Amino acid sequence: MSTILSLSLLPLIIAIATLIMVLLKIVSKKKAINYFTWMMFIGSASLYFKLFGDTNHKELADIWFVSAISYMLVFGKEDWMDI
Repeated sequence: MSTILSLSLLPLIIAIATLIMVLLKIVSKKKAINYFTWMMFIGSASLYFKLFGDTNHKELADIWFVSAISYMLVFGKEDWMDI
């Protein structure tokens, strides 16, 4: 039950955080979707290891790490902030 609750609350929390950042003009409106997807990717990978870290999925840590780093290189901070 907590797994389903965690997975359903993650997009909601990130959407609220994105909305607050847009309202405070930390993130521009044009780049809010990039920020949202960037945070969803990092949040889902983190939640995956938090929920399933004690099983045999620890070998996938390197794959998730490489995916996260490559995603951050493609969609860097300059894609969603007015620098």
